[in-house]
Amino acid sequence: MAISEVEEGDIFYGCVTIGDAWRFGRLEKTNKLILQDIPLYRIPDDLEDLMRILVGILA
Repeated sequence: MAISEVEEGDIFYGCVTIGDAWRFGRLEKTNKLILQDIPLYRIPDDLEDLMRILVGILA
């Protein structure tokens, strides 16, 4: 949440990984809401989904 204090914008995305397992979340600053993506994405099984999410965040 610290990034939301210094950066402009309302929605911030985050990721936690231990290398072969990834989990995503989103902070909605104005609503003061943190949403956690339920699925845990694993490499190599979920690599296509993982890449789709990363590209979507960057787009």
